[in-house]
Amino acid sequence: MEPRVPAAETAFPRIHCGGRVVHHRVPAVLPGPGSEALERKRLQLPKGALEVFHNNPEAIRYIAHLEMKAGVDRGHHVHQRKDESFYLISGHVTIGVEALDTGEHHLLDVRPGDLVEIRPGIAHAVRVHEGGHAVEFARDPVGTDDTRPHRVWEI
Repeated sequence: MEPRVPAAETAFPRIHCGGRVVHHRVPAVLPGPGSEALERKRLQLPKGALEVFHNNPEAIRYIAHLEMKAGVDRGHHVHQRKDESFYLISGHVTIGVEALDTGEHHLLDVRPGDLVEIRPGIAHAVRVHEGGHAVEFARDPVGTDDTRPHRVWEI
């Protein structure tokens, strides 16, 4: 039996910038047959939700909690080598992404339970509409030698 996933959450992942930006909606599921097989899930339990947004052998060497304050922009930078992932726990944000080599750009409407994976060479910024919390993580540690400022278009 397949886990019960609301239909509105099945139009994901959304792929942008030639596959270098992937926007996932981590499904909210009830415990039961099939739910344990999902790599990512927001398991709805009587004791409270368990949100699994990274469950694979890939090591994480950087993890940070972000307090998201309404009306604030964060980011406006690009990484040369670092893959970066952003998981929104609560709030509402728009993430602007721009491929520096092609000029392709997108605005991603990010809601609680969304995971956005951003590859190197993609400039990105976050505009916070409704305050909340997020987790940012990466395979490699953050280094100032890998990050340079870049004003993301139209965010």
